[in-house]
Amino acid sequence: MRLTARLAFVAIIVGGAVRFWVFTRRGSLFLDEASLALNVLARDFGSLAAPLDWGQAAPVGFLWIVKALSSVLGSGEWVLRLWPFVAGVATVWFTWVVGRKTVGAPGAAFATVALACSLMAIRYSAEVKPYATDALVALALVWAAIKVDERPEHHVRWYVFGVAGMAGLLLSLPAAFVLAAAGLALYRSAWAGDEQARSALAASIVAWLVTFGALWVGTLQDAAGGAYLREYWAPVMLDPTAPDFAARLIRSLASVTATPLRWTGSIPLALLASATWVGAMFWLAQHRRGFIALLLAGPAVFGFGASLLGAYPMSDRLAYFAAPLALLLMGGALAAIVDRLTARLSERARDVATIGVVLVIGAGVGSDAMRIVRAPGSLEPTRELFRGVHTDAQRDRIPVYVFARATPAWAYATTDWRTPDRAHVDFYRQIAGRTDARGHENYQRAGAVSQGNVDALDWPLVSDSHSARKTELLGLAPGVRYRIAGSPSREGPSPGWAEKEAARIRGAANPTVWIVASHFFQGTPRDELRPLMKAVQESGLRVVEERRGGVNAVALRVVASMATADTATAPKRY
Repeated sequence: MRLTARLAFVAIIVGGAVRFWVFTRRGSLFLDEASLALNVLARDFGSLAAPLDWGQAAPVGFLWIVKALSSVLGSGEWVLRLWPFVAGVATVWFTWVVGRKTVGAPGAAFATVALACSLMAIRYSAEVKPYATDALVALALVWAAIKVDERPEHHVRWYVFGVAGMAGLLLSLPAAFVLAAAGLALYRSAWAGDEQARSALAASIVAWLVTFGALWVGTLQDAAGGAYLREYWAPVMLDPTAPDFAARLIRSLASVTATPLRWTGSIPLALLASATWVGAMFWLAQHRRGFIALLLAGPAVFGFGASLLGAYPMSDRLAYFAAPLALLLMGGALAAIVDRLTARLSERARDVATIGVVLVIGAGVGSDAMRIVRAPGSLEPTRELFRGVHTDAQRDRIPVYVFARATPAWAYATTDWRTPDRAHVDFYRQIAGRTDARGHENYQRAGAVSQGNVDALDWPLVSDSHSARKTELLGLAPGVRYRIAGSPSREGPSPGWAEKEAARIRGAANPTVWIVASHFFQGTPRDELRPLMKAVQESGLRVVEERRGGVNAVALRVVASMATADTATAPKRY
């Protein structure tokens, strides 16, 4: 076995071990994960094929896999993340397998080591999101297309590829771009073959279109045409009329080529990686390997085309499906350069030179990934914090105010998913799960907060035989709509929001209230919890206890009794 192959296998093993470390220590679901998890846990298999709540969109096949696992193994974070972990580990291995078939062992080693060390790839292997699945499906479909091209006279391979394409569409939204590139790449093989090969490819294309059409009618149309998601993703669409089109183009190219190498990248890195990717396409074309160039670059090109039409945002997470293919393309070009520079050396010396370059690249990529390796669970650690407050509040009959951006994490953490209170879960969905609901974390309000009744945002729980206490107050959204990039809809909460919410909290005090919050952008001008707590304190409430869940989650116990004012200790941050 050549040294480059050994290095690749070491990278696969080490990459798997690092992913397992992060997977087992990732901790609480953050906002987007909790939002998707609520859809999975609160719905049956059939309703997962309908448009999702909480502003989410995901392929139905991915949702079914996560649902099946949670039905058997429970609702814990590790269960919900189990399939992304499997997909993330398999993606590193499949990069090597596909790379050897397309760009050779040295180029495959470059890509495998880079992906094994990538912060982006490691993180997506431990999130309840479909991004790792997207990358795995893309590699699997490219591999299937290569197997067909190797033996086009074997008609079974054509039909297997057709079925694989249908499965890919169920599992991954951008699989359509991969199939478009693969179908175009295989056209010559089918045309040069017999009638049965052409019929098999035609039948596969029809089957893919039917599958995609069904998915479009069921879920994708709502996601692509919905005003909320279109506005959220608008800043990263390749809109030719946008004044910042050049910046968008560079950012989109970087999302495929540079961001997988270093999430905290730079413009020089983005330009260098993009130029290498484009140059690699021409390099393959010059060597009469257009089939490989189309398989590796075509999916991203079709993605860019969809983005130009306003149909698909090529941001880092949604463009990740093309990242392993792009790394292979760049790895092939880099391997060719090293091979040219070391042409006069012995084979072993050339291997050593290649390994040296690969290790340097791996070290650079891995240094960026150390952030998540050192602290896998630092992002919004809400589980223990919220469950502890929930238990204490129920025991002491203390109301809890849930900050709007904390609602998904609170709903997930405090629901007993073995025997969930369906009415309570549906209450969350109605008040905060719909993107046009006043409690949805990204709800946009045109002007000041209405002075109408907001009791509908309170959940009553019967605490004794004589009365009902309002033990949960779901926060009214601050009215700031955030997008994937660029400025939010407004610089601060809607006028009157903080005062209105403070009045609700003050009215619920008996005399104590818990306030729980997460995802409130602490330490930035967008910290919406700060004006709320200022209004709360101005209303006569005082903070007597603070519990932290890292930087991005907090629980504050406030009281209205003046007798406690001398002993109250306001947190430094508020």
